[in-house]
Amino acid sequence: MSEISIHDNIVVGYSVFCEDCEIVLHTAYRDKEPHEQTDVIFRGVEAYYVARDNMHTILFDIEGCPVDNIIADFSSEFETGAKHGWPGAWNHSLEACRDYFEKRHSKGWIISSSYGMVGFVIAESMELRPRDKSEMLEVGV
Repeated sequence: MSEISIHDNIVVGYSVFCEDCEIVLHTAYRDKEPHEQTDVIFRGVEAYYVARDNMHTILFDIEGCPVDNIIADFSSEFETGAKHGWPGAWNHSLEACRDYFEKRHSKGWIISSSYGMVGFVIAESMELRPRDKSEMLEVGV
């Protein structure tokens, strides 16, 4: 069995389940038949940030990244977010964020695209799960 890839998949939708601390990106690779559909599931989400979603995102990759790198690269978002309780009431400083994520053993992922959305997710885990025909989304099938 080949490794699951989301490279060049389009994002057909995404869901944020606040109470379950879960985010699911619904993706599809449509350059061959049958179309491949894959969900990217983040569980135990502690923080996320998505920008430039143009409703036609083509993913390049979602790759693991040290949380410290995410905090450094998105420091202005964390600093601005602190004024509004984002990503949590514990965000009093960048150091407080580092401490919080370290104590929770959080992991980081960077979302990059060839076209459209970029951002990150800090969570417990990430899973790529293919959907079979019986599970295919009605949107854009």
